[in-house]
Amino acid sequence: MRGKPATVTGCFADIAQGRALDATLGDQPDRGVQQAPFGGLAAIGLPSALLRRRSLTRPTCCHRLSTLHLSCGRAARSMALPPVPQPISARFPGVQKLTRKCLLLDKQINNSACKRSGKVPGGGNTDHASRRAQPFSIRSCLATQRLRSAAAMFAAGTSHNRRNVSMIRLSTRARSRQMLSGVVAALLLGSTAFSAGAVEPKRGGTLTVGLAQDPPIVDPIRTGSFTERQFATPVYETLFDIDAKGQPVPFLAESFTVSEDAKTYRVKLRPGIKFHDGTPLDAAAVLANLDRTRNPANGCRCLSFVQEIEAVTVIDPLTVEFKLKTANAAFPTILADAPGVMVSPTAFKADPTGIGTKPVGTGPFKFVEWVRGSRYVVNRNPDYWRPGRPYLDQIVFRGIQNTETLEAAFLSGQTDIIIQPSQRFASQMKKNAKYIVLQPGGFGYDGVYMNLTEAPFDDQRIRQAVAQAMDRELLRKTLAYGVPTLAESPYGPGMTVHQPVPTYPKYDLAKAKALVAAYGKPVSFTLQFNNSPGGQRLAQSLQEMWGLAGMKVELQPVDQNRIVQNMSSKQFVASLYRFTGRADPHINTYPFFHSKFADVTPSSNYGHYKNPKVDELLEQGVATLDPAKRKAIYGELAKVLAQDLPYAYLFYVADNIVITRKVKGLPAVPDGLVRFADMWLE
Repeated sequence: MRGKPATVTGCFADIAQGRALDATLGDQPDRGVQQAPFGGLAAIGLPSALLRRRSLTRPTCCHRLSTLHLSCGRAARSMALPPVPQPISARFPGVQKLTRKCLLLDKQINNSACKRSGKVPGGGNTDHASRRAQPFSIRSCLATQRLRSAAAMFAAGTSHNRRNVSMIRLSTRARSRQMLSGVVAALLLGSTAFSAGAVEPKRGGTLTVGLAQDPPIVDPIRTGSFTERQFATPVYETLFDIDAKGQPVPFLAESFTVSEDAKTYRVKLRPGIKFHDGTPLDAAAVLANLDRTRNPANGCRCLSFVQEIEAVTVIDPLTVEFKLKTANAAFPTILADAPGVMVSPTAFKADPTGIGTKPVGTGPFKFVEWVRGSRYVVNRNPDYWRPGRPYLDQIVFRGIQNTETLEAAFLSGQTDIIIQPSQRFASQMKKNAKYIVLQPGGFGYDGVYMNLTEAPFDDQRIRQAVAQAMDRELLRKTLAYGVPTLAESPYGPGMTVHQPVPTYPKYDLAKAKALVAAYGKPVSFTLQFNNSPGGQRLAQSLQEMWGLAGMKVELQPVDQNRIVQNMSSKQFVASLYRFTGRADPHINTYPFFHSKFADVTPSSNYGHYKNPKVDELLEQGVATLDPAKRKAIYGELAKVLAQDLPYAYLFYVADNIVITRKVKGLPAVPDGLVRFADMWLE
């Protein structure tokens, strides 16, 4: 093999198309395998997720990457990879005919490629720490992304003629349509290929799940982050659940009735359900859970919702009645969230604090062990109340703080499913037949919370300047790979009240500069953000954009577990924040924007926001049963929030789940949480 040059039809084609799946996690390469230099691969624009931290191993036929022979159409030509990346036009004749924006690559690609490859002008490699320390440039990122697309197309054998060059010049609208069609296809594939009814499910096996966080606790009333909720899902269940259409349906509950004034809900439980410790799930257990949840001393993160319950009454052993202080159209959805999670009363009474690390629920899997930083293990519940479920013998969760390490673990086969990977990684995996990418999320949003009691955010002009200085479309194209849509309200696309908000401020750098100038004082603040590679890139990009408008921003990296704690205790000035959302708009708005929670600590009204008009609309929305009227009320609320701007939106959440093809039975639920009872391994 040694003397034979690599062509795009051979082993190098897999790398060029983002399919270099033998990225190692610290393992030494076998004999006969040559490690490819980081700079060489980065120089032609290969996906950075497969290049950072670890080398890519390829057979020795690719060992001399300094000279590649790429087959382009009928003719083959040699292309040298110099120590310092050349402009794209020098390496790919014909690319200079791209659009004017693409021509900016010639000016920008050296810097961006050098930062990504570890090469510095004049030769030599920077070490890993200095590469990570390089400031991220959003403009350079866009250039590098276009280079990467061009390199992949030419490496795949695209001819150097005008027709194929024009393929690279796809309009933004065309690229968006292609991306959308890919997402839809993935969802359709997931809903059919993973249907447990299509193929007889197989029993047994261990499913390994990768997530980007090892949460501190899994006590439902004290958890709030998506990862905490996902860890709890195999063990705990709720009175109601969310179906594939995003609607609440009875789950542990068998049925329910609601009074005409929507102030009394009577819930009937399914018979014969027991907690993992043998305690029966009956009306008394429901009452015990609600008493625990409603006690402020227990620190329930959902206190704003259960405070609206006036009384919980046991009607008979399997029937419980909830009397509410006001009409509440969202109550079934609330019972599909933390207030409806059922924990064994025997367990939490015996060990009130230990229940956070040794969960006892009714779910399809029973807790076994939790080794911090290593694994969280649950085994099949043989007494599960749903006949025949679950199919898996065991689930092992691995919380890996670094996103790139998490993604590399998936590629190396250490996990079978990865939840909430980066958009970059998901986009790469869509091109690989070994994996399936699902995008079930549709309720939440990303953006920037601002503390309205702290300068400069006590002035609406600066909040508006923050919003209008963010070139969100550029961020969407570069950091988010064109996947999510720009957010304008707290209601994601999967919600019934979702609607455009034309009055939400659009990107306008000149207007942002004018607002900062009108403020009349220097504008500076600290932004806390999730200390992950993706979080760092986003924070640095925003810092650059706000700087162009005259705002000085200091970045404060924070562990994900600390972000919500800092905000709920009001120990922040500005913070990047992602809310994965819930199915009902009441849950997405009421605790975050009602003034009754502004001066409460802890609370979810992170910004101390107060507006009597918003309070009125929030109370009208939750009390209205008619769907059309509710949508109109929440539409009006979105307009007021767009004016006051206690929160500057980025995107609607478009999280991904990536699985190997041996994973079956994964339901696509819009809240993004994976349910495991129906899953099995081929």
